[in-house]
Amino acid sequence: MLPTCADLAGVPAPEGIDGLSFVPALTGKPQQGHDYLYWEFHERRFAQAVRQGKWKAVRLNPGEPIELYDLDADLSETRNIAAEHPKIVERMAAIMESARTESPYFPVKRVEGLFFHRRCRHHGPHRPRPASPPSRLPASAGTWRSRCFGA
Repeated sequence: MLPTCADLAGVPAPEGIDGLSFVPALTGKPQQGHDYLYWEFHERRFAQAVRQGKWKAVRLNPGEPIELYDLDADLSETRNIAAEHPKIVERMAAIMESARTESPYFPVKRVEGLFFHRRCRHHGPHRPRPASPPSRLPASAGTWRSRCFGA
């Protein structure tokens, strides 16, 4: 937002920020884009994501494998193809490492004791569930287990 405001005010944007002015898009001119977009989630855990072109990489917890999705072919992110594209995963991991700025307000924290399933139609994306693999969930969880895991 700051580069856009500076552009509208006719002054240069401060150095050392990675934002872009979106005045060209507002005035019908070609818009410069970022090489990649990086974001983090700190609700209940630390998760990272990178979008670069058609690729989206997601890490749901520090130290866990990176999931990779081709959004041109799989917009719903249902097919993790990380094993098929190790070089792209490597590049996304490097972006996750370099794009992050350490902050005492947003620490990297691994949340133990939660079993994450990526998606199911009953609970939505990235909802944490008890730390039991589907085969060890109690019988009382049968309805949830059968709907989400086909058990």
